[in-house]
Amino acid sequence: MINLVIALLSEARPLINHYQLKQTEKEPYSIYENDQMRLVLSGIGKLNAACAVTSLIHLRPITQDECWLNIGLAGHPSYPLGSACLVSKVSDWTLRRVFYPAFTFEAPGNRAPLISLDQPSQNYLEDTLYDMEAFGYYFAAIKYVLSEKIHSYKIISDNKKNPFHQITKEKTEHYITNHIEPIDKLIQSLKQLTPNLKPHPETSSFLNHWRFSETQKHRLKRALNVLFLHHPEKASFCGLNSISCPKELLTILNTNLQKVPL
Repeated sequence: MINLVIALLSEARPLINHYQLKQTEKEPYSIYENDQMRLVLSGIGKLNAACAVTSLIHLRPITQDECWLNIGLAGHPSYPLGSACLVSKVSDWTLRRVFYPAFTFEAPGNRAPLISLDQPSQNYLEDTLYDMEAFGYYFAAIKYVLSEKIHSYKIISDNKKNPFHQITKEKTEHYITNHIEPIDKLIQSLKQLTPNLKPHPETSSFLNHWRFSETQKHRLKRALNVLFLHHPEKASFCGLNSISCPKELLTILNTNLQKVPL
């Protein structure tokens, strides 16, 4: 199963039609589905994107094996209109935080870093992509799945010579329609990712040592799996008896998790 997060209906409509998705929810976010794909319309902005991801996760039986893809328009100082990139780095100037999507598959096309803004801007201060959703989308999704399964595909809609206020619904649909084929190839590549990432060898020991809530179990497995993926040589933990409760354990694991280059 692949989960698509898209801001606007004009961006989503070509994909809804191509994949013959049917609307199954209208509130709090519109959701379109078939038996292999879900698409949620987030609306504009980082907060909306993060909330849409979280809403979809709570409304559907989504597993850690599923992949996520954010598709939409973005600006760039010089890239030609209609060209496209996979996002290689997601930044937020306000929070001063950065995420690095992990490419463990044959990724088609170009890659470029991206900065998510709070408001539309014509000030292209850096040689990077600009949008308003990718950071919020990534910020929410990384809490549930590994970075290998979270990606963004951006199509250039504006640059220094063509400001963003010239974008129309018709142009938006045209840009997305022209990229149906590469988007489909990307989706097929994501579907080929290993369905079951190798779990941490001590997951059962942790679960048996303390009583976790369901939310804490999810956070524990995710933290352990990420740490084991990046540092398999540090699979063994010592000093468990000195930890008093699941909350303290999760705090320690999350501190170590912050040091991992996601």
